[in-house]
Amino acid sequence: MKMMVSRRVANFGAFCFAIGTILAGASVENGTLWKERTLTLAAILESEEERMSFLEDVRTQGPIRGNDIDTVSMVANSSNPMGTMVWACDEAVPRRPDAILFAGGHDMSLLSARYVMMVAKYLDIPVISAYRGMSGVVARQG
Repeated sequence: MKMMVSRRVANFGAFCFAIGTILAGASVENGTLWKERTLTLAAILESEEERMSFLEDVRTQGPIRGNDIDTVSMVANSSNPMGTMVWACDEAVPRRPDAILFAGGHDMSLLSARYVMMVAKYLDIPVISAYRGMSGVVARQG
């Protein structure tokens, strides 16, 4: 019997995995301990309801391992893949996120996914997919 996981649980699970990946990747950055800095996560979700519940989960969970978490998020769908790129350039890139949470489900277009990977490569950060069985982590593109 296959157990189905709600989208909210999948999103938050991927978020926790992203933070764990970031924290495991380095203990010191430019002389500043990771636990002393705010981590930024860019989240691309499929609906406003998902975005709001995700942000609420992040807010109510508080700091993770002593880190404050800042998020920049958007709602993307297959009808506006260019909107993903505009958001990435205007909102995500200037904030220099530590990872991207990409809810690459049914409403995401392949073009949106390509934009996300392009931004991740430019910023040299990991992409965590909420719907690829947690194995959807894409290592830094080299």
